[in-house]
Amino acid sequence: MSILDTAAGVKTLSDREIAMGLLEDAKVCATMLCAATMEAYTPAVRSLFENQLAKQLQEHKVVFDYMHKHGWYEPKKSPMDMAMEDLRLAKKVCD
Repeated sequence: MSILDTAAGVKTLSDREIAMGLLEDAKVCATMLCAATMEAYTPAVRSLFENQLAKQLQEHKVVFDYMHKHGWYEPKKSPMDMAMEDLRLAKKVCD
């Protein structure tokens, strides 16, 4: 960061912050493309959205894999895993 950036209050983003922004954007885009695909009236438009959605999901996977490899993002546990963890903690408290 240069002296001008410091004086102007410019914040430098970390790789993690940039990757998280990319991941969030990828999720939003995939959600929008999924909705557009389901609402498409013609087969040609539906096909266009399906192709874009497939590309977006692949881009999301690349960013997710990068973040997961660096330990920056852990996927949410399944409901069963969360219940088992709650049960384990409850047993620990009772013992």
